[in-house]
This record gives sequence, structure tokens and C-alpha cells, in this order.
Amino acid sequence: MGVETSGRLVAHSRALVLGARQRDSALRERNQQLVERVTGRGGPAVGPRPAPSPLTTGTREPAPASPELAVCAAMAPVVRFDRAAVVLLAAEDLHSALAGSDAALVAHLQRQLTVGEGPVLEARRRRCGVLVPDVHSATSWPLLAAAGPRPPFRALAALPLQTGGVPPVGVLCAARDGADAFGASERAALDRLADVLTASVLLRLDEQHPTALAPVVDDVPDAVSVAAGVLRQRHGLGVEEARALLRAAAFSRGGTAESLARAVLAGQADPVTDG
Repeated sequence: MGVETSGRLVAHSRALVLGARQRDSALRERNQQLVERVTGRGGPAVGPRPAPSPLTTGTREPAPASPELAVCAAMAPVVRFDRAAVVLLAAEDLHSALAGSDAALVAHLQRQLTVGEGPVLEARRRRCGVLVPDVHSATSWPLLAAAGPRPPFRALAALPLQTGGVPPVGVLCAARDGADAFGASERAALDRLADVLTASVLLRLDEQHPTALAPVVDDVPDAVSVAAGVLRQRHGLGVEEARALLRAAAFSRGGTAESLARAVLAGQADPVTDG
């Protein structure tokens, strides 16, 4: 190998090393920014927004109900449901609950995400409505039943927000506090309500819309995803391995993956070293 060729190889190697260092530095900086945005440290406080994430636990006054939940409130006496939630979906997980969503339903959704099963996840996967006459006695999701206390509602309907062959953009959840299953005519009304909500959400996902959802949805990243990135970088785990670890550890502790993820980001927990 000639001196000139060797010199070029050395220069090329140095350039590769420098580029790798720069990319690693940028990745660390980006990851730190995400951690700060999720935990509220070093940046704007995480408080109520027009479409707050279910991962948010701000203490300020709640934001006004979103237009979608206002429609649900108007329909509640007609279809006879006591509580409702509208959740948007990310590529792999529940992403955010629109303002005005019932807190008990959102908590139930978080437990479904932690254990990886439940009516909302089934509605998303099957792309059709799932009606549960009584969640207290349901046997289809044993992990969910063991994941926490019984919710204050019993009858539940979960309907995907979708149009054509496009994957669902969200899920409508309606619940009754009593074990009074939704009938066929009420299911038809919920289907029509889901169609209206789908149209509204799709309109507001357009960044040019006056009440666009996109900037709000992107405001606070998914805590589980960010925490999985931290564990991946800290312990050399794969992304899916880190996410599975968070869920398993949360389940064993009787909590949710979201709450454990926030503890990881705050430096208060590490499912790898905590045992």
C-alpha cells in the first residue's frame, strides 16, 4: 500500500470517527431535550393543553373540553353513557387523550397499554368495535383484570376512529357505570358518533386547520418511548426489549408503564438495576 493511499485511509478513518462522535453528541443532546420536555425540567412546565397527553399530570386548571368531547357530552343522554374518552394513536401506542376525556377511562387505557391487552387495543387491532357488557366480570383479558383495582364503570364500548382502509387514528370509549350492556340500536348510534369524531379528528390533524391537533400531539413526546431510548443508550438494549422491560416491571410493581417511564426519566428508577 502506497504512502498516499495509506494517508487517504487514515484521513477517511478520522473523518468517520469525527462524524460518529458528532452524531452521538447530537443524539445525546436530542435525547436530553426529550427528557426535559417530558419531565418538565429545563424547559416549559408540562401543564394542561388543548389536547393533553394521558401521560401528563399537571396541577393547573384543566383545559376546556375538546370539540370531540363536547359532541360526546351532547350525545350522552341519547345513547345513555356516563363517561367518554377519545384517544389518539401513535404508530405503536396510545398517544394522547383529548381534553375532556374521563380520567377513569384514561387510567384504564394506561393499564391496557401496560399489560398489552384489553378492549381498546383489541378494537384497534381488529379495526372494529368491541363491546363489553361488564368489565368487572370479563374473562377475555386476564392480565388486565389482575393489573389493578376495578374501574368505576362496568359496561364499555370501544370503537376505532377510521375511514376506508386507513389505520385507525384513534378510539372512542364510552362507558356506563352500571352493568347495562349497550344494545344494537345504541351500538349503531355509537358507530355514527365514531364517524363524526373521525371526520373532526382528521380535519384537526391538518396543520393548517385553525384548531389543529398536530402541534399539540407533538408537544410532549411519549414518555415510554423516551424512557426506552434512555434504557437503550444506558444498557445497550434493543428498543422493543426496553419497552417490554418497562411494561413487565410496571406490571410487577402494580403500576403503569407511563408512571415507571416518568420515574426513569426523573432518575428515580431503573428497571434494569433495581431488580
